[in-house]
Amino acid sequence: MNVYYRVDSKPITNASLKLSISKRGGATQKALYQYKVDACEFMRNTRRNPLADIFYTFFELRKYSNLNHTCPFNHDLIINRCRLNVQPLSILPIAPGDYKILTVWYKDEKPAANIDVVIKVN
Repeated sequence: MNVYYRVDSKPITNASLKLSISKRGGATQKALYQYKVDACEFMRNTRRNPLADIFYTFFELRKYSNLNHTCPFNHDLIINRCRLNVQPLSILPIAPGDYKILTVWYKDEKPAANIDVVIKVN
């Protein structure tokens, strides 16, 4: 997965992320889980938010992006050749199936980008 987000007004000092997970298939695709995290606070101390850290590690953003430091972000945001690391998910009780992970990235409390991923859990 590659993402390039051109930041029009720098620096980014207030960023957050809303994550929603739903199981695909069936009549309804109601979200199984929704979560919002202050990205600037999370980057200051990833251990304070274990669930957010699981997804940060799942997407390997520390390795495949420049989203690896605290705010402010004085540059465009890049995710390059992202690989998914399913090992962190092994501690969560997830039934086999197809799942949709929807993310909305916020800058100054306004939606700035959406990234949606579909994964298959065996």
